[in-house]
Order: sequence, then C-alpha cells, then structure tokens
Amino acid sequence: MKALPTLPNRQLVSFVIPAMNQQDALEPLFKGIRHSMRASGYDWEIIFIDDGSTDSTWSVMQELSYRDARHITSYKLPAHQGKDDALALGFEVAGGDIIFTMDAGLQAGPEDIPRFLSAIEQGSDIAIGWKSECGDSNHRAWFTTVCTAVLNLMTSATLHGHAFGYKACTKEVIKSLPMCDNHQVASAIASQQGFRITDVEVSHQTLGSGVVLGGVERSVIGACKVIASIARQRHVSRNDHSRHFTVEETVNGFLDHPFILVTMQPTSPSNILEAA
Repeated sequence: MKALPTLPNRQLVSFVIPAMNQQDALEPLFKGIRHSMRASGYDWEIIFIDDGSTDSTWSVMQELSYRDARHITSYKLPAHQGKDDALALGFEVAGGDIIFTMDAGLQAGPEDIPRFLSAIEQGSDIAIGWKSECGDSNHRAWFTTVCTAVLNLMTSATLHGHAFGYKACTKEVIKSLPMCDNHQVASAIASQQGFRITDVEVSHQTLGSGVVLGGVERSVIGACKVIASIARQRHVSRNDHSRHFTVEETVNGFLDHPFILVTMQPTSPSNILEAA
C-alpha cells in the first residue's frame, strides 16, 4: 500500500471497521466519516475488513476503495473469523496517530467523531463511547451495569461501560497492548497500564442492516472473556501474541507485508465498476 501523504503538523486518523453482511450501511458510513473528517483538520484513512460476508459487502468495499483510493483500504478475510481477528488485522496495518474502532452497522454515528478527537486532544490516551439511552431490555441493562462496576473495580477505572465498540485511542495504546483475543478488553488493560482513559457519550442510532448480535448470553460470554483476558495479560507481552493473517483479497492494501498472506490477486478497478 502506498504511503499516505500527510500535511506538515497534521496527524493521521485511522478508522478500523470490520463488517459482516453490511452492504447497505457502508456507503452512508463512509460519507459520514468523510463529512466529519473534512472539518477536523486531520488527515484520515478507513480500513474496511470483510469478515466472511455472504451478501455484497465486499463488492461495496471494493467500489468505495477504487472511488477514494487515497483514503480507503479494504481487506477480505477468507471466512468468518470474528470481530477480534478482523480488528487485529486492522491494527496491524493502520498507520494512524489516532485509531478509531467502529461498528459498520451504524449503531453509533460518525457525527460523534469530533467528541472523541476532542477527548484525545485534551490528553486522554483512549476514549470509549457509551450510550445513556440504548434501548436495552431491563435485565440486559442491569447486567451491563453490574459488569461495568466489576471491571471498574478491577481496573480502578470510572467508566460507564467497557464493551462498546466505538473507541478512539493513540497508536501508543495499540502498540502497548498484547494481541489479545477480545477487543472488549482494550480499555480495561489500558487503564491497568496507566493510560489516561475517558468515556464519551454518543448518540443512539437506529440499527443499520446486517448482522447484529445481542442477548444476555452474549454479554455473559463477553464478560467472562474480558475478566480472563485481564487476569492473563499480566503475564504476556504483545510479542507473545504475534500472528500471521491470511487475506483472500485486498484493494489498496499490503501485498508484501511480512505477516499478511494474500491468496488472490486484486480485482481490477474496471471489473468492479462494471459490476457495481
């Protein structure tokens, strides 16, 4: 992938966005990010990862990548591997001084990006989104509150939540964290390591199309993984979790990265645009 030029004294912001079956959400998400970033004064890039979609998500990613090759890079995983693997790939290739993670399904809007940037500018190392009114059932909201209280007690943090996928952090945070098996643990581990962490209230959006998992069972499993990861991370370093990634195809991405194997040659722009 060609180096993204930046203007003097301007930082680069990377958006790492995994997606599975989100063909209708990607275009408005891209436009929302572009609108927010044009007014921000930052350079920016979007890294899309298709995590085993069975609809036209990959075709949309390709078309967007060819339309705006300066800002968009896309990777297609050979099969569904889960959000954690997709994010790990995105972190490996992201070049930003500030790195965002966002859900592709429009659960939270790009219009909140300036709030996260402001938190980082004011000295936070990681900013995590939270929604005061997210429409959860009473039992799920109660369970989330209990899990948050436990994690805050374990990490000495004072957050409204740890598990929401809308986050921004400095590249130093990403470099210091082990390649852990759960993206939800990032804020908790960062807090334990002494990074400055805050939360940012975000607006609630109507869910976009595609696959959105929920339920108390998922929350229980996620909480257990978070707690296990926090306990384990004291004995590991990032190098202990070094890994290689297999990518079926990429547009504007690395073809010679030492940890990324691309199994197919990129599709030509003309073929994508004709099919779109």
